[in-house]
Amino acid sequence: MANQDRQLSRIDFGYSSSPLSAQRWNQYRSLFRGAGIQSGMVRRNDFPSAIFFYVDCSGSAVDMDCKGFAYSEMPLTPVKNRLDMAPGVAFEPVSLDWYLFRDGG
Repeated sequence: MANQDRQLSRIDFGYSSSPLSAQRWNQYRSLFRGAGIQSGMVRRNDFPSAIFFYVDCSGSAVDMDCKGFAYSEMPLTPVKNRLDMAPGVAFEPVSLDWYLFRDGG
């Protein structure tokens, strides 16, 4: 669905406005809820091939720490095998085109 809605750079359930129809918005909510994605998805300029699905974010705007899944048909780096110790953004491959990620700020 996210590839069909390429015009969206962010789906954040904390905001009520969206260019999506109510039906499409509810489809995202249902899918994300089923996958445990609490904060929505983001396309980031620093990783243009990736879609980030945020499962958990904590901290403030200054020291935000987020974890979740990333999808990219292009390899993502840096790859780490211990995301809990990684500063900044790091990825751990889990299957073809899918990664766990942590953005430790």
